[in-house]
Amino acid sequence: MRRLDPKRSQVSRQSIDQRQPMNLRAIPSLFLRVAIAFRGPTGQTGRRLTFAMCFCLGVSLIRPITLQAAIASGDDAQVTFQASKLTGELLLWRLQTKPGAVPEDLTAKLDAIAPYAGTNNGPITVSPDGAWYVFQSSRFVPDTGGGTVLTIAPADFSSAESVTSSSGLISNEGMAQATPGGDVIVFSGSGSSHTRDLYLVIRANGQWSDPVALTANSPYDYHSWPVLSADGSKVVFNASDVDQYGSSGTRVAEINLDGTGFRVLVSPEDGPPGGSSAYCSFPAYTADGNGIVFEATWNGSEQIWRRSLSGGVPTVLNNSFTDDNSPNILPDGRVMSLWLGSSTGSNLHEIKIMDLAGQNAFMLTTANAPFSEVDDIGVGAGLMWAPELAVSQSDGLVQVSWPARFTNFILQASSTLAPGSWTNIITSTNVAALNPAAGPLFLRMRK
Repeated sequence: MRRLDPKRSQVSRQSIDQRQPMNLRAIPSLFLRVAIAFRGPTGQTGRRLTFAMCFCLGVSLIRPITLQAAIASGDDAQVTFQASKLTGELLLWRLQTKPGAVPEDLTAKLDAIAPYAGTNNGPITVSPDGAWYVFQSSRFVPDTGGGTVLTIAPADFSSAESVTSSSGLISNEGMAQATPGGDVIVFSGSGSSHTRDLYLVIRANGQWSDPVALTANSPYDYHSWPVLSADGSKVVFNASDVDQYGSSGTRVAEINLDGTGFRVLVSPEDGPPGGSSAYCSFPAYTADGNGIVFEATWNGSEQIWRRSLSGGVPTVLNNSFTDDNSPNILPDGRVMSLWLGSSTGSNLHEIKIMDLAGQNAFMLTTANAPFSEVDDIGVGAGLMWAPELAVSQSDGLVQVSWPARFTNFILQASSTLAPGSWTNIITSTNVAALNPAAGPLFLRMRK
C-alpha cells in the first residue's frame, strides 16, 4: 500500500524521458485545420482526417498530423493527482483519460495567479462536472497561520479562493471534493464529535457557511477519504476506530449531504467465503450510482473490488491485478486505480484504467511522464475541463461536435489565421455541419 502523508515527497525515479506527444485537446489556444479529405466511404464515421495545427501564441510551426475523427465518450474525462518531479518538487496535475494524453502542470497555473508566497498541496480533486478543483494552499490569503488551508479554483484557473467562513479560514486533512457547480465542499477535518469528522461548507451570495458536521452521530471515530456521487447528493468514505489511513478494521460508509442516511456499505467480514481482509477502504460510487468500488485484501493482496449498494457478495474486478490501490470512477463508468505492477513503474504507483468488468486495462501514466510517481493520497476524477472536438462525415458534410455542457464556448473558423479573420459558426446545438467545398479551415473553440 505505501500510502503517503500528503506533505511528504517520494523517492524519484532516476531516468525519465520527458519528451511528450503533442496534445490535441481543443482548448481556446488550439487551432485545427480541417483538410476535408476523408479516407473512407461517404457516410461512414470514425475515419481518419488530416489536420494541421498551430498554437495562437508565438506561432512558428504548422505540421500535418492524423487524428482519430470520432472521439469516444471515455475521452471526456480527467483525473487529478499530486506527483513529484525528478527534483523532488511536489506538483499538482490533471490528465485526460486516454492513452497518450499529456499531464498538465496545475501548480504552474496556480503560481501564475497566486498573490502570496507559500505552497500548494494535494490531494487535488475535481468536481464530478469537471468545473471545480479543491486542494490545499497557503498562497491565496496573506496569513494562514503557518499551514495550508482548503482552497477552490475554477477549471480555467483564472482565480483561486481559500475558503473562509465567518469563523475564519478552514483547514482540512486529506481528501476534499466540490459538488457540481462548486457551491458545496465536503472535507475531512479535526472532529467536533470524533477525532476526525466529515464536514460540508456551502457558498451562497459569495460567502461560505461555517462547517457543518455530517458524521456527528456516527459510531466511528475516524471519517476520511470522501468521494461524492455524480449528482453530489451523497458521499462515500472510510469509517474507522483506528485511523484515517484505511488500516485494520476500516469499513466503507455513506451519508447523504443533508446529514441523513448514514449506513455502512461494506465491512471486512462481508467478503467472499474463505476470504479474509483486514479492511475495506478508499471507496467510490459506480457511475450508475448503484454500487461502489473499493480496495480490499480478501484474496491475499490489495485489489479492487465492487459491491452493489443493496448488498451481496463483493467481486474482484480482475484477480490478476495485485498491489492495486485507491480506486475512483470515471464518468463513463471505467475504473482508475494506482497500480504497483506496471512494467514501466519499477514498483511505483502508476495510474491504470480498466472497465468495470476488469477488462481493457491500460496504463495512463508511464515512464515518459514528467514526474516520478503518483502520490497515493487520493486521485480525483470527473468530466473534462474543456471541450474536445469530434469530427465525422455524414451526407457529404463534415460534422464537428463537442460535449453539450460547454454552453460557454463557441466554434470559430478562419481560412488564413490572419488577425480579424475569425468568424463564429452559428449553431443552436453542439454540432456544426461544414461543407467540404468551402476548402480548408482552421477551427478553434473560444469562450
